[in-house]
Amino acid sequence: MTEKQLKHLKRAELIDVLFFMRKELDRLHQENEELKVKLENISNKQNTVLTDEDIDKLSKSIEQSVLRYLEKSEKRNNSYEKSEEEAEAAEDFGFADSTTA
Repeated sequence: MTEKQLKHLKRAELIDVLFFMRKELDRLHQENEELKVKLENISNKQNTVLTDEDIDKLSKSIEQSVLRYLEKSEKRNNSYEKSEEEAEAAEDFGFADSTTA
């Protein structure tokens, strides 16, 4: 409704318009509050629930950590086995370690 049309309304008609406008305003305020609550709930869920992307990142990180651990363990085992082989070879040639004698 334009301003010109409002000027031509009678007092009772203006009161009706104001009544319906107020009713609509109250309804919109209520809807706004409900949407705020929904948005807050969604935001809280997103803060507590891991997304698929988060799970993928976590999984890759764990996998990389496990692989690094296995590589280090394998290197330690290889160096330990090499040390044992060298010690056995030294014993075979009569070069016993002075700490074992």
